[in-house]
Amino acid sequence: MISTTETIQLLKNSLPVQGRILAIDWGTKCVGLAMSDETRLVASPLSTYLRQNVQKDLTYLSKQIQEWQICSVIFGLPIHMSGDMSGLALQVVGFSKKLEPIIYPIPIYFYDERWTTQAVERQMIAADLSRKRRAQIVDKLAACYLLQGILDAL
Repeated sequence: MISTTETIQLLKNSLPVQGRILAIDWGTKCVGLAMSDETRLVASPLSTYLRQNVQKDLTYLSKQIQEWQICSVIFGLPIHMSGDMSGLALQVVGFSKKLEPIIYPIPIYFYDERWTTQAVERQMIAADLSRKRRAQIVDKLAACYLLQGILDAL
């Protein structure tokens, strides 16, 4: 697996001067999406998508990528604390391999997402959001948290 430092370096070397990056927080039921502005300074939550089946999920994501003129896609990779791939991480990689030929030549990267959801959950609890409201927005906010960290590193 590529380290987060290597992912940042690959992004620096491959990104055009301007263009939006899409971050994807892949869950078992929902997919959170966040994107950067064209200058890649600010990440904003885009949507939470309720997964359906592989074909519909591919269609939804490819439409978002096309509509927002995304220049690069980053999947959060849910790996174990030991650094080993989790079952969900393997699903993420498998799905990305199906998405890749559909969105080619837009590159896909992976970024260690350990702790993103927990960090966002803590912020939402501190903001006194209800459990129901937290469940509605946690995925897109986790994607946004992940993406802002990447943008700051760039």
